[in-house]
Amino acid sequence: MRSLVIFTGVCLVTLSMGGMLQAAPATPAATANKRVVYESDVNRDGNPLIYTLTLDNTSPVAVSMEPGSHPSITRGGDIYYNRVIHPVWGIITKIYHRQWPLGEELSVTKNELGDEFQPAVSRDGQILAFTSLRYFAPKVGKQHEVVDLLAYKRPFVEQVQLTQSIVVESDPAVDATGKYVYATLTREGVGEIWRFAFADSTGERIAGLIEGKLTDCSNPSVDGQNRWCVYQSTRDDNAELYLIDLTTMKETRLTTTDGQESDPSFTEDGSQIVFVSDADGDNELYVMDRSGGNIRQLTDNDWDDAAPSVQ
Repeated sequence: MRSLVIFTGVCLVTLSMGGMLQAAPATPAATANKRVVYESDVNRDGNPLIYTLTLDNTSPVAVSMEPGSHPSITRGGDIYYNRVIHPVWGIITKIYHRQWPLGEELSVTKNELGDEFQPAVSRDGQILAFTSLRYFAPKVGKQHEVVDLLAYKRPFVEQVQLTQSIVVESDPAVDATGKYVYATLTREGVGEIWRFAFADSTGERIAGLIEGKLTDCSNPSVDGQNRWCVYQSTRDDNAELYLIDLTTMKETRLTTTDGQESDPSFTEDGSQIVFVSDADGDNELYVMDRSGGNIRQLTDNDWDDAAPSVQ
């Protein structure tokens, strides 16, 4: 198996008029030392491992040698992620936590009989949101499985159920202090971006409907001031990234390439966005300015990288 690539320099890429990612002269990173955690399918078996790197040092470091996915990171560097384990009664997905610098792996999950996955932690580390596979018992009809959005407040003892519906909530993202939890709400295969107040679970749609037409949005991320939200959308028959100004609710398209761009993640100061693109043939990590400029490739290997989260 080929080893992970370690960069000795900085390779910048920009968007050409033809929509392809091309090399460009290097410029200093706008946000130095910001740590990124992500999953990488290094064994090509569908069981990714968690890795970390920084925006100014793209040498990857393994977080755990056990399979894990969907990592999230606090401003202090603590990492949350989910792992599939095999207890005596079957298979379950649980959420785990490691303090930086890569301390002991600790279980966060309290529900030992239900799957809890896709963790997203607030930057101050006080609120942890996640999705959970549960059983829904309607007044009419049979009990069936549903995916709902839940959250903890440190010390992560009592769960708060933010949604309880037959639609699927996924891809949670939490603002800096945990006031709002953003998520993808999927109805009949089409995604919308919603945010839910942690205090009372009230929700509102912030993206996914333009002039009465659904635009299929997913994977939201917000900056530390709750001013900007970035997400992916296939509204133009290709996965591209869009930005919404949460003050004016104006939307702007950030990428226009022949590849598929996905999984965006804001730095806390809102100046940069880490994301995934398959522009070079497989899924790699990139970073760009909030305006969509100064795109720089962070990883370059033979396997798929995905689900980045950045401080």
